[in-house]
Amino acid sequence: MRRSRVLVLASMLGLSGVGSAATQDLTGAAQQSAPSGIAGGRVIHTDELAQLLSSVILIDVSATTDRDASAASVKAPASHLSIPGSIWMPDAGATNIKDTQSHAFLRRLETLSNDDPGQPMVFYGEAKDPASRNAAERAVSLGYRSVFWYPDGIEGWRGAGHALAAPKAEMDAGSAS
Repeated sequence: MRRSRVLVLASMLGLSGVGSAATQDLTGAAQQSAPSGIAGGRVIHTDELAQLLSSVILIDVSATTDRDASAASVKAPASHLSIPGSIWMPDAGATNIKDTQSHAFLRRLETLSNDDPGQPMVFYGEAKDPASRNAAERAVSLGYRSVFWYPDGIEGWRGAGHALAAPKAEMDAGSAS
């Protein structure tokens, strides 16, 4: 009975993936096919993201190979483009991160949200890349309550005819120490 009430409530709140296999942790390579839901958050697609653009924190977690592994922050290479207004946190959705990396990720989210766990955040990267889902679920696990996952990614945004721009480089969650 309790499980059915939880599922009904989750459905009313628009939380996809609650009570399904999609709530399990991701394992394996980040390039595998991404699940369709996010535990504790909500999946959005291009039309909805376009409507929310001015009221959310956009976080691009696309990986980079152009970084100094010892650096705490990176400079976006000229070739890396994101949804306009995005913060770039390369590798923040890595499958396995150290406690220090998790703490650095939390500190960055606290700063970006002005310590407001209800501040809406959208996580994305390359299309269907589970790394963006990992980062979104990590934000939920850290207490953020208005978390969105945009699985269509940069390719979905560009494919819908929207512009891309250079992102603001931020803390590199994948190499923070």
